[in-house]
Amino acid sequence: MAKSHIKPFHGRRDGSEDPEAYLEDIEYEIKLEKRHMDDADYDWDDDRRILFRQNLRDKAEIWYNQLRRTTKNDWDQLKQKFTKKYRVNEVDATTRRFQVGPRSLDLQVLRKPRYYQVMEHRQESGASLIPRC
Repeated sequence: MAKSHIKPFHGRRDGSEDPEAYLEDIEYEIKLEKRHMDDADYDWDDDRRILFRQNLRDKAEIWYNQLRRTTKNDWDQLKQKFTKKYRVNEVDATTRRFQVGPRSLDLQVLRKPRYYQVMEHRQESGASLIPRC
């Protein structure tokens, strides 16, 4: 088997990785390999599992290492568990980004009050509007 050009899968669940695209990349590599072999009885699932394992990184690699051997040795079962684990509904990923964005923005506003709020507070407290140096 030649060196693959499959983009590594890290196991991010923020919508930045597509498990179906990862599996399609594996199938494409297998298709390229099949062009060079004439053996109709060859079991390509072994090669699929090797490519799958070789290109996992970070959280996805940890997830894979925790799977049972029977799952690791069954290509269909491995694909099913993988897509179930890493498929992210597009709406969920967008909602997650939307929810995190305003929350961090609110914290920034609280940490850095606006100029007029500071001036108002200084006026109400009777402090000088011109800061001392």
